This record gives sequence, C-alpha cells and structure tokens, in this order.
Amino acid sequence: MRSWPKRSPQVDQGNVGITFVDVLFALVIGEILEPLRQFDAIPGPGRAHLALAALLTLASWIGYHNSHNRPRHFIRFPNLPLLQFMLDIGMVIAYWLTAVTAEGAGDRPSSRPEATAVAVSFVLYVLWDVVAYRIRRDDRYYRRPLARDVPARRDVTRWAAAGSVVIGVYSLVAHPRSAAAVYLVDALLVLLVVGFRLLKEYVTVDDPFAEGDLPSDESTATSASGSSLTQGHLPPSAA
Repeated sequence: MRSWPKRSPQVDQGNVGITFVDVLFALVIGEILEPLRQFDAIPGPGRAHLALAALLTLASWIGYHNSHNRPRHFIRFPNLPLLQFMLDIGMVIAYWLTAVTAEGAGDRPSSRPEATAVAVSFVLYVLWDVVAYRIRRDDRYYRRPLARDVPARRDVTRWAAAGSVVIGVYSLVAHPRSAAAVYLVDALLVLLVVGFRLLKEYVTVDDPFAEGDLPSDESTATSASGSSLTQGHLPPSAA
C-alpha cells in the first residue's frame, strides 16, 4: 500500500494516533479496576481473569510506547500508518474484551473468553509486525531504515502467537469449566505474555535506534531514492 499521490510521509509531531490509542488503553484499565470496588464478591476465576487482563494491557502499553515501530507519521487515507493505527485499535478492543468477560458473582467459570481474546491479540501482533516491516522497506519512511530491522523480534511474535492459538483452540474445543482448569489456562496465558515480552527484549541485543543513528538535520531528511522529506522536530526518544 502506497501513500496518497504527491503526499510524502511526514512525522506527526502531535502524535494524534498514539494519543487516541492511549485514551483507549485508559478505558480498558477502567474496566479492569471497576469490579474491584466489590472485590470480595469476585470469584477466584474472575480474579485470575482480571489479573491476566491487567498484565496483558499494561505489558502491551509499555511495549507500545517502547516500540520504535509505533506510528510516527501522519495518518493518511490510505497509507501504512493508517493500517497500523487500525490494528492498534483492534488490539485494545481485544484487551477490553478480556477485561469485560471476567467472571462475576454467580457466573460459571470458563477459560474461553480470555483464551480467545489473547489469541486474537497475538494474531494482531503478527499482522502489526508485517505492516511495520513494510514501512521499513519503503524508502519514503526514512525514520524506519531497513538496516535497523531486528527479524528475531518477529520470530518471537510468531512463536508466541502459535502458542496462544493452541491454548485458544484447546479452550474452545475442550471448554474447561472447573475452577482448577480455568486457573491452569490463565496461568499458561500469564506465562505466555511474560515470556513473550522477556524474549523480545532478549533478542534485541542493541537498541536499533541508538543515539546518532537518525538524521541530524531536524528540518529535512533525504530518502534512499534521493527525494527530500520534511522531518519536523524529533521527539526526545528519537525512536
């Protein structure tokens, strides 16, 4: 997918897409915290479910803000940052579904909702990585040079997604309803989320955007094709 004709990718200094996604993250956290007002009434599986939702959401928010692949350019209709933005929204919706499906008082335990939502989240991660890689391969997005790509991070995402799908399919087919079975599935999902985040950090030996790697001129930058692109002010993270 190419940007709209005659409109080169430009850095969005207002971070409109990132700000909107942050608002959605806040709404999810609100859904996680709201049931805690009656904590004693939440059954054990519901508490485990909420804990998983909190971990999934917070880990994703941290990873999103630490990612050098997050949207930095203006969202156009259509362009690759728009597709990335839509995937971001899809992920946060999956986190919201993880939170709102937690068992309440009188609900029968089930691991289907959280296992399905986590599997959907990881599949969206894989798609997000595909779009981010496409952006790196496009010379016009000069702040995402292909030379700084870390393929091992995508490999980790694929393996984690495969594991989440296995757990999700098991929950859909076997449909465990006992509290002990739900605890086990939720524990496996927690280990998957934590292991995924740790492995992504482990395979990233060096910061691919260390200081000095980006163009020093804060007014313009030249792509590999030789065209001049308006860069604007670089944020302090230089991500």
